[in-house]
Amino acid sequence: MTVTLDRRDHVATITLRRPEVKNALDLPTVALLTAHLHTAAGDPEVRAILLTGQGGAFSSGADLRSVDAASLADPGARVDDFHAMIRAIVSAPQPVVALVDGPAVGFGANLALCSDLVVATDRAYFQMAFVRLGLVSDGGGTWLLPRLVGTARAMEMLLLAEKIPAQKAFEWGLVNRLVAPQEGPAEAQALCDRLARGPARAYARLKKIVRAAASSTLGAALDAEKDAQVDALQGPEPPEGILAFMERRQPDFRKVPR
Repeated sequence: MTVTLDRRDHVATITLRRPEVKNALDLPTVALLTAHLHTAAGDPEVRAILLTGQGGAFSSGADLRSVDAASLADPGARVDDFHAMIRAIVSAPQPVVALVDGPAVGFGANLALCSDLVVATDRAYFQMAFVRLGLVSDGGGTWLLPRLVGTARAMEMLLLAEKIPAQKAFEWGLVNRLVAPQEGPAEAQALCDRLARGPARAYARLKKIVRAAASSTLGAALDAEKDAQVDALQGPEPPEGILAFMERRQPDFRKVPR
C-alpha cells in the first residue's frame, strides 16, 4: 500500500509510503490518500489526524514519471484529483497535524502547509518548485503563502523556487514546532494526543471560521464567531470545561459526545 491509515487512541495516522521516490504522488496514491482522509474525517472515534511520510521525506510532490498522454487528456480533472486532498484536509472537522521530515516539494509542500499545525525536523525543507517546470503553483499555495508569510516572501518562494530550510520556515511562521529528526514522531504524536483530549466540537467550529476569516471582513468574522459561539454554548462541551475549571482539574472532553 502506498498510503496507510492507522488509528490509535483517537488519533488517525496517515502515512505516505513510497520512500523510493521520496513519497511522490502518482494518481493511485492521490486517490488513496484522499480516501483515507475522508475515512478519518468521518470516523466519530477520530479526534486528531496526523499526516506524514516514510523514509526521511514528506513528499516530493507530483510524480512526473507517472505522467503520460492518457493522464493529461483532461488536465483539469487531474488538477481536481490533487485538489481533492487539500479540500479533504481543510474540511476535516478534526485538527490535522503534518509531520515534515526531509523534503516537502511542490504539491507536497502545499499538502503540509494546508494542515492546521506543522511539525518539522531540522533536516526538513519546503520548496515551491513549480516554475522550474514552467508550471504555476497549485494546491492552494497562491492563497495560503501570502497569508502565512506575506506577499513579498510568498513571491520569493513562488518565483525563485528556492529551498526554504526548516529553520527559516520556522522563523517565517510556516512551521509550528521545530525538532531534531529523532524527536519528530514523538513530538507530532504528543501534539495529536493533546488535541485528541480537547473539545472536538470547538475545534471543528474554529477550523471553519478561521479558514473563512482569511477571505472575509471583520464584520463577517464577528458574525461567524457569534454563530459558532452560540452553537457551542448550547452544546455539551462547555459544561465539562466549566466544571473542570471549578474543580481545578483538566477537562476530559473525550467523554463528551461529538
